[in-house]
Parts: sequence; structure tokens; C-alpha cells
Amino acid sequence: MALKKEIENDKGIVSNYHRISFVAIDIDNKKISVSIESYTKDTIRTREKENQQRLIDAEKLRAELDALVETTEGMKKEFTEKAEAIALQWRIEKEKSGKTDEELMKDFKIPEIDNVLEDKINSNVEKVKEMTDNLNKMILEEDNTVGLFVEINVVELDYDGQNISLDDIYKKLKTTDKYSDAEDI
Repeated sequence: MALKKEIENDKGIVSNYHRISFVAIDIDNKKISVSIESYTKDTIRTREKENQQRLIDAEKLRAELDALVETTEGMKKEFTEKAEAIALQWRIEKEKSGKTDEELMKDFKIPEIDNVLEDKINSNVEKVKEMTDNLNKMILEEDNTVGLFVEINVVELDYDGQNISLDDIYKKLKTTDKYSDAEDI
């Protein structure tokens, strides 16, 4: 919920979209402090929400990327361990037999290193590159909202000690001189 009303501040900047950004209730002094963010137009707030969602999406992608990198590193370790085991087996067989590399090559049965694992590693590396590019694009996307957010105002309202909702606070704001005649949007 927000309020729509054209208000010119003391610097001559006109805002027409106002939303509550923070509420503090002082029970002892029976006051409600309401921080209101004002924008030149509601599309700026929409863009701000999109930017927030973009950052949330970027964090999700970063978590997926971290998991993929961890999985890929595990696969690389497994692949390396298999290759090292084959190399060790080769060295042992060579020492035992006393054969040259060429002679051993004729008799030595090289176990297959899992080609599927190697393909999966290569595929994951490509995915990591792609996800990193996408993440960078999300984070670095140009934000055109600069300069269109006008100001934050704090309004003090009376508090009667009863339960109060955000909707009630908006209604109370509309009883103040500054926000009277504001339209709910």
C-alpha cells in the first residue's frame, strides 16, 4: 500500500508516491513514528522492488553456483584419484617386471577412467562459466533509479495503546495536513 499525492518539498522537488518504510511505536509516550519514503513517481518504487528481487535472485544463483563448484571440485578430486591410482599401478608393475615403458605398454591393461565423469566435469565447468556470467550481469545491471528517490520524512502520530495495523497507520497519515486528500494506491 502507498499514498499518491503531489507534494513539493522545500527544495522545489515534486514527489507523488509515498510509502511507509519504517514504523516505531513508543508505548510510554503514546506516539508512533512513521518514516515515509517519497518518490517522483510510482514507477521508481516498482524499479526499486525489481532491483531487490534481482539481488535475491542473484543470491539464489550464487548459492547454486557455489554448490555446482563444490560438486565439480569433488568430481575433479575423484578423477584425479583414479588417474593417480593408475599411475601408481603402472609404477609398481614396471618395478616388479623390470620392463621398459614400451614393453609394459604391450601387457599393461589400463583401466578405463570414467569418461562419463570427465564429460560431467567439463559440462559443469561450462555451466559454472555461464552461471558466473549471468550472475555478473544480474549484479552489474544498470540501476536507473538514482536521483528519483526524493526524501524520507518522519511523521509523529498519536497512539491510543490499541493494536494497530499498517492499514490503520496509512489511515492516520491521511488525517495529517501533509497527506490529507492522498489517494490509496
